[in-house]
Amino acid sequence: MKGNVISARRAKAELKQQAKGRRADGMGVYTSAIFAVNAAGEYKALSGPEDVDASPGSMFVIVG
Repeated sequence: MKGNVISARRAKAELKQQAKGRRADGMGVYTSAIFAVNAAGEYKALSGPEDVDASPGSMFVIVG
C-alpha cells in the first residue's frame, strides 16, 4: 500500500476532518484514509483521534 508517513499529531487532525466529511482547506469532500502500521508491518485503519493514542509505537500513514 502506498502512502505518506505522517506524525501522530497530523493523524489526529486528519481524523477530525474525516469525521466531519469535509477537508479543512475547503477543497471538497474528505477522501483519504489513515492507517497505523505496527512493527510487524500490519496495517490497521483508524476511525477517530482516540485510535491514535491507542496505537503507541506505530507509524501513521495517509493514503489517498
